Parts: sequence; structure tokens; C-alpha cells
Amino acid sequence: MADLRFRVEGDLKGKEPVLAQLAIEHPNHSGLAMDQATRQFTPAHYVRKIDVTYGGRPVLSADVDFSMSENPNFRFYFVPQGAGELRATVVDSKDLRFVAAQALREPAR
Repeated sequence: MADLRFRVEGDLKGKEPVLAQLAIEHPNHSGLAMDQATRQFTPAHYVRKIDVTYGGRPVLSADVDFSMSENPNFRFYFVPQGAGELRATVVDSKDLRFVAAQALREPAR
């Protein structure tokens, strides 16, 4: 149902923060919208928990609700301190769990 993708911009070999973006493809239905043809409400189904780690250490944690847009994106900075794995775990309101991981390596010298 959901698709997660990372994009990372920056140099991993320094001590400077790098910019990362987590794109979550998810419908995020609030449960408040009515289908005009059927006059039925679309059931609520939205992202409710996001956890991002790098090298097993927390980078970002968010408890969210249906007020987020469809297909939300999160941009954040973190200091990678060398090669490691950037991992996101997303849980939605139906307790479905989605995981994405991206290995980040220092550039060759």
C-alpha cells in the first residue's frame, strides 16, 4: 500500500549535517470526505507513526494524524558520522507497517 523513498544530499565524510527527505506514498484518508456518487464516507486510513534511524540511532520520530497531506514528505538534517544505514519505519492507522532502508557510503577518495 505505502511506498517509502529516501533522498540524501550532502557529504558523508564531514561532520556537517546533510539534508535528507523521506517521501511516503500513502493516501492519508481522513475519514471526513464523502463520495458524492455513493454518499458514503471514505474510511479513515492515514500514517500515524514515523521513526527514522541512522546506524541504529534515532534521527526523527513523529506521531502524526490525518491532518497530513496525501503522500507526505519529511525533510530533515542529520549528521551521519560515516557510512551506515538510513532506515524508516512507518505505521498507519490500520497497524500496517512499512520499512525502507538505504545504505549510505562515504565517497571514494
